[in-house]
Order: sequence, then structure tokens, then C-alpha cells
Amino acid sequence: MTSFYCVAAAAKTFASNIRASSAALGNEVDVDGPALLVERSAHTGFQRHGTISANGSSRFLRCADGWVSLTLARPSDFKLVPAVVEFDGPLSGDLDCGVDGELAWQSVRDWCSTQSAHAARARAELFGLSCAVPGESLTDQPAATTPLGFGKSRKRPLVVDLSALWAGPLCAHLLGKAGCEVVKVESTDRPDGARVGSPTFYALLHGGHDSVAVDFTSEPGRRSLQRLLARADVVITSSRPRALSQLGVEPSMMMRDHPIQLWLSVTSFGPTQPMRIGYGDDCAVAGGLFQSPTNAGSSSALPSYIGDAIADPLTGLAGAAAVLEALVTNQRAHIEISLAGTAAQATRTAATVGSCNESLRPQRRVRTGEAFESGHHNSRWLADG
Repeated sequence: MTSFYCVAAAAKTFASNIRASSAALGNEVDVDGPALLVERSAHTGFQRHGTISANGSSRFLRCADGWVSLTLARPSDFKLVPAVVEFDGPLSGDLDCGVDGELAWQSVRDWCSTQSAHAARARAELFGLSCAVPGESLTDQPAATTPLGFGKSRKRPLVVDLSALWAGPLCAHLLGKAGCEVVKVESTDRPDGARVGSPTFYALLHGGHDSVAVDFTSEPGRRSLQRLLARADVVITSSRPRALSQLGVEPSMMMRDHPIQLWLSVTSFGPTQPMRIGYGDDCAVAGGLFQSPTNAGSSSALPSYIGDAIADPLTGLAGAAAVLEALVTNQRAHIEISLAGTAAQATRTAATVGSCNESLRPQRRVRTGEAFESGHHNSRWLADG
């Protein structure tokens, strides 16, 4: 639908808005928006592979009437493949690696060829897999805002970051650069999956942030989490609504009972599809951020991914811009921002700017501050729990 380089136009806009709002707050953040789109590759060495995503977890699969983008990122995803494709025979061994991993992909590929794209997506979604039809979210809006009047944060706003992976943490990182105090919260049972990725990239995004680990399965742990959130000026989450409800921290309830100024909910497909799982590559494809086959009439023409999970850094930039603007104007609101909707916004922006010549060679920014082990600052933030 669009070129990799034209996505830089949307990133530039978000970065410009971040710069203006952060300057108004007294700590100007001057970031290169386009460069943030590709900086993870400077740490991981990821490269583009056409129909296979940069990190290898997502693939374009041909269906009877088109294409889908499917992600198998976790061992549990591979174990679901026989059920998804309704395969009765054995898929021996561990399906998350090596030959058996390719066997799983081949099974899905064969099955998809007999299905319509929307039927394949629906069945993958039924089993909790991330799957998208190219361009399905092109008309989606990037964010939905529920205004709750006005409020004023403290001079150094406290950001409690419950998000994981890339989009939410990048937003928190940019808010930290704008002068906010950031506390990262993880589950003692399920820490941020990004910790097992590139340690230098994780340290870049989380450097200088305090780290708290909470037992979400225990009542005392949930009460400690609720008390911490009640102290926040800004809360960032990337969990589905049901998970937040189980923790007793629904945004509407917490903002009703406590003076939290802003709650940023980062989701895959927005409030109309709150339970749907999505990763950065699939959400980008859903929003139109992929390269279409050059010869649409050719059976050999193939779509390809652009960038590295590009919906993630775009959404991190967009989320930070939205939060900082609200802090400047003292708005109190629940902001729901989606990866697919942000990708769609970038696609629409790219359509208006034409060709671009941005140089997007991956580069490493200088890290500021230490990234701490999970729970390092529990005594500071959970002392009352």
C-alpha cells in the first residue's frame, strides 16, 4: 500500500508534536522520529525478508482470495497450529523451533490456500493468534479519547507504566525524556517479554526508570498495584480489558476514584475489538503499511513487510505526543490508541506526501540511566503494601 520511506512523514509529525509539547512543559525532547522506526534493528541486526518479517515471527500467507499476515511468536502459538488447521495427525516434537517449526508453518500455509483470507483470519483469532488481512483497518481512527474534564499534574508527573514490548515502553521512554518520573511495573510471574530480546535495546527504552514487580495473582499484590496507580498522574497499559478487570484496575473505575490525570490504553485494534490480539507487523499490515505486489496480475507477485514491527514505534510516538499535549492543556482523559489505527493514519499520511527520500539507516542512541532488574525498587514504591 505504501513505501517504507513515506512512513517517515507520520513519524516526523509525531516527533514535531512531542518537541512542541515537551518544550511547553519545560523539557524539550528533540527526537528523530523516522530514526526511531528502525533503531531496534541497530541492536538486533534484524533485516527485511520480504514475505517474512524482520524478526522472523510473522509471515504473509496466500489464501484462496488474497493474503493474510500471521504471527507465531510464542511456543504456545505453534502448539495451537494443529487445532487451527484441523489437522488430526501428529506434529512431532517441539513446534517452536527448527524443522518442526517449519512443519507448523507449512501446515498453516497449506490450510490457508484453501480458505478465504477473512475466514483464515477469523479462525486464527478464535484461537488467540495474531492474524490480519492486508488493509482491513484502513478506515480505523488512531485513537479514541474520553474527556473527563480538567486536572493538573504535579511539576514532575509520575508515569506508571504497565505496558510491555515496544509501543507502550517507547511512549514511557519519551515521557521520561520530557521530565516525567517513570515507574515500570511487571508481573512477578510474567515479566516484560522484551527482557529476553536485545538487552541493549531494552536498556535504552527503560534506562533511568524505577522497576517494580507485583504478584498479580495475590490479593495483597493487587492491592499494592491499585495503591501505586492511585498515586500516578499518567498510567500506560497494553493489556486487554479483561486482564485489567481481573486486577481491579479498570480505567473508568480508577479515574473515577482517584485523581489520575491521563490513562493511555495501548491496544492492537482499538476499543471496537478489545479482545483481539495483534503484534506490530500484523497490525501494520492491517493498517495498510506493507508493500503491495508490483504486478498484481502475476501469480508470482508477493507482498512484503516494511520495517520492523513498524506499527509499534509509530504508536509509541503517537501515544507520547497525545499524552504530552494533554499535559500541556491540563486535559483529564482516557486515551485509547491502537497499533492498527495508528498504522492506518500513517498510510493516509503517506498517500498525501508522495515519494520520500529519508535515510533510515539504523543507529544506536546513547542510553541515559540504568535499566534495573525487575522489582529493584519495590521497597520504595510498595512500602505500604
